[in-house]
Amino acid sequence: MKWGIPEAELNVNDPSVVVESVDDSNIWVPQTNHVSLFAIYMLAYTLAFADGNA
Repeated sequence: MKWGIPEAELNVNDPSVVVESVDDSNIWVPQTNHVSLFAIYMLAYTLAFADGNA
């Protein structure tokens, strides 16, 4: 799975995050409205599913 920031938002303070479509690698779909929120989600996901190895 690949995540990214839309090129048009590279100069934004807290840009949105997009994820590559599982059906078409040329399509990117919205994941979160802000990188900071995405980071919190990823931290929570890692802690929840790391099986003690985080």
